[in-house]
Amino acid sequence: MVDIKKVSSVLIVLLVTVMFLLCCKKKNPEIQTTITLENISEKEYESIKYLSNQEKGAREDYKKLTAHVEITNSKKAVERMINIPNLYIINEYDGLRVINGQSESRNNVGKEETADCLESIIFNSKGLSEQNIRNIYNDSVIYIAYRLKDSEVTENKVSIGKETIIKEQGFQFLY
Repeated sequence: MVDIKKVSSVLIVLLVTVMFLLCCKKKNPEIQTTITLENISEKEYESIKYLSNQEKGAREDYKKLTAHVEITNSKKAVERMINIPNLYIINEYDGLRVINGQSESRNNVGKEETADCLESIIFNSKGLSEQNIRNIYNDSVIYIAYRLKDSEVTENKVSIGKETIIKEQGFQFLY
């Protein structure tokens, strides 16, 4: 005859062991990349001070290109790398277009769970279509990589021109 107490004890121990293993399973790092092209805000337009109003033109003539990369669940990584290429290459198209730029980065390997990098530019887009802008950045590739202890390097490459999300009047369009 089967002893119900022994079977129950064994089942409880097995259940607790399975739950422990599932809870303690390491999550792999996750990479999120967001690339947006949008009209500049009124505040950003007002910050363009060094041009006269005639040189400045209309607010609609300016766009903001932002590339943001985040690697999460990566505290156990022994290496993390985020490389956003030069967004200023739009100046090589037909002359000086970039008005302002910003760059922020955080990558404290082994100390923080998350690494992130953000770069943005505000530029004069007068005379450029969205497709022109995509074409300019088509060969610009964001490189993201991480390596966990005793494992191969995991790499991800994202084309700025191909993956840009166009934001207009509160809506997002992915082309």
